[in-house]
Amino acid sequence: MATITIQFANGRTKTLSAREVRNGARLTALLFVAVFMIEIIPVRHIIHARTVAALRPTMERIANHGGVDADMWLFWHFDEGSRLQAAAQAGDPAAQYLQGRLLIHRGHRRAGLGLIRRSAEAGYPCAVLREDLHRACE
Repeated sequence: MATITIQFANGRTKTLSAREVRNGARLTALLFVAVFMIEIIPVRHIIHARTVAALRPTMERIANHGGVDADMWLFWHFDEGSRLQAAAQAGDPAAQYLQGRLLIHRGHRRAGLGLIRRSAEAGYPCAVLREDLHRACE
């Protein structure tokens, strides 16, 4: 069996078998992954959540003064349905598409398809794709 000899800075040496080296490398890799999963990922989530919470008052102020992108940001991050409707009425293609899908789901097919068509005319990819599929089925 192959062996590896390691010499430390203080002059001491240690001889390890290839199996010990492989097991040590596996343990080191496993430990690294465990530390990464436990420490790094939750911290990034906490930082993101704090950033979003800190932005909320400013984004609400912008949305209340006609900022369509701020309306959509509030809808995505805080699930504020009224913001989606405001953005759709202001002409945001993504909001029109989502509002149209919600209307169709709630049984208002004609109104929903109208919003999706407007969204497709503005070039929103999901709406364009849906319109093409809808026409293909007619």
